[in-house]
Amino acid sequence: MSKRLEAAWRAVPTLTRLLRWLVADGGAARVFRSKAKKIVARCPRTGGRQLGLLHVLLGDLRAAADLLSKAPGLGWSSEDHPGHVLFPLFALLLVNGTPKTVSPALLAELESTSRDPLGVLSDDHVEKRPRLALPSISALAHGVRSGIELDQDDLEAILGAMRVAAEKRIEGILSNSRRRHYGHAAMLAVSCLALAPPDRHKDLSA
Repeated sequence: MSKRLEAAWRAVPTLTRLLRWLVADGGAARVFRSKAKKIVARCPRTGGRQLGLLHVLLGDLRAAADLLSKAPGLGWSSEDHPGHVLFPLFALLLVNGTPKTVSPALLAELESTSRDPLGVLSDDHVEKRPRLALPSISALAHGVRSGIELDQDDLEAILGAMRVAAEKRIEGILSNSRRRHYGHAAMLAVSCLALAPPDRHKDLSA
């Protein structure tokens, strides 16, 4: 099964296919890292969500932060944009070992990104066929985050990328009057402040 899932991803690399292959051999963090190392070079440069996830699994947080900080303020719904994956993943890493929690809305967005764009919507006129289970990105992240150690440089890179992403999102939405997304922009800004260390609050508040 694992070999077939890997072949499916290599044929048409989507985030859903990547997740199914990653969890096919169990939930050990070392398995995830081994698989991520095996295929990260094959990940399409346009697959921002997949590439960001692979960087996090490998513990290459500065590469992941660079990917997020360079992403545009609009286009978060695109497979190319790493925002809906990396921003919540970074939040989970920041609260690890602390009493803080990540907003349920932020985690819900993390899961919404793994829908398979190749899936066929079933209706009364379409035969319903068995489907493979959709792995949870949050569960995967919870399984590996304890093995990812943040040094000061990683922390600064993550916070900096989250701040840049929030600022770009706010600017993009306000400049284009995307009123339906005002709440999302506000959530990103609030998350940056809520998850930052106390000594960064004054800087981030501005």
